[in-house]
Amino acid sequence: HAINYPEKDGDSIRFYGDLLQVEKKLTLLKAPFVVAGHGTLTLYLPHSMIGLSWQDLRKPFLRLLGKHAIEKITPMFWQWAQRMTVQPSALKWRHNRGRWGSCSSAKCINLNIKMVALPMELIHYILVHELAHITHLNHSAAFWQLVELHIPGSKRIDKQLNQLQAWADYL
Repeated sequence: HAINYPEKDGDSIRFYGDLLQVEKKLTLLKAPFVVAGHGTLTLYLPHSMIGLSWQDLRKPFLRLLGKHAIEKITPMFWQWAQRMTVQPSALKWRHNRGRWGSCSSAKCINLNIKMVALPMELIHYILVHELAHITHLNHSAAFWQLVELHIPGSKRIDKQLNQLQAWADYL
């Protein structure tokens, strides 16, 4: 499973774990937007942008994917926080290299926008893992017990996620 950035229409990209073909289409709106469905991720572009190559569209496309991730995953994050009865001081989104998330001693959670490529099982695991650090700022046995309580099979998922980390830097 690799996260690849598209170079042309018809190339594939991972979006919430699914491999979707990308395409560009014209919109009469002034701002670009993305729509996923039926095996396709469509980037709708205003007339002024329709002739740009996928490489020229890299930054706006990744920004739109990040916006999608924030809108979809943020409510899930707060639901998990409530379920786990923890109170993060803040949630911040980043375009990181090297990690899916982090938790500071001030209880601020940072999440990687690249999670948009991951299957939901892994996204839920990352959310629970980082929220568990509010209670345990380490990877002690108590930390892993808390994660396992909410995500059964968490060690298997953690190994799977670590294998995927190598290709997260590609996006």
